[in-house]
Amino acid sequence: MAIIQCHPTTPGQFLSCSTDGMVNNYEVTKFDEEEEMISAVNSGSSVNKAGYFGPNSEYLYCMTHIETFSLHTLEGDTICDYGDIRNIGLTQVNYAIDCNYDPISQRFYLITGSNT
Repeated sequence: MAIIQCHPTTPGQFLSCSTDGMVNNYEVTKFDEEEEMISAVNSGSSVNKAGYFGPNSEYLYCMTHIETFSLHTLEGDTICDYGDIRNIGLTQVNYAIDCNYDPISQRFYLITGSNT
């Protein structure tokens, strides 16, 4: 299953991700097949969700089906690889649900859940 996420402010730019573990960032306003892909991130596992965040949507996030989480630049460089989110923090986390960026506070939130 492939997921497509459109860039919120740049028409013609979008992410595609899938169970193959890749998050690909494309710019399709140019008609040169060689230059359409901006970056490719290999998550190492089947991708559950990916999207843009930041004041100008200049960053990417990636959540996998095995509950790993990472942040990247649009060019694909890793900002932070949190690994398995079930093993970080002081609260019980069993799974990731979604992410949300608040432009007013400029904070990025990872929304998680627990079986308890």
